Amino acid sequence: MMQIYAIKDKATEAFHNPFFVRARGIAMRMFMDETKNEQSQINKHPDDFELHYIGDFNDETGQIQQTNGTEMIAKASDLINL
Repeated sequence: MMQIYAIKDKATEAFHNPFFVRARGIAMRMFMDETKNEQSQINKHPDDFELHYIGDFNDETGQIQQTNGTEMIAKASDLINL
């Protein structure tokens, strides 16, 4: 089972392409790395970006199970100075 996450850009009111990971901690680490990357838009505009959990992907059956809405996991602005 894989978890599906996407980064929401509040300035454009849209989600970036979803990505798939095995655990929430991996998604958090990837998002935190982008907050520290001085070349990324997330680092340059931390108030605009949030990490959202959007569902699960069964990598054995190919089925996607969505949640009711998205679950905001972290805001870039809360992570940038950690």
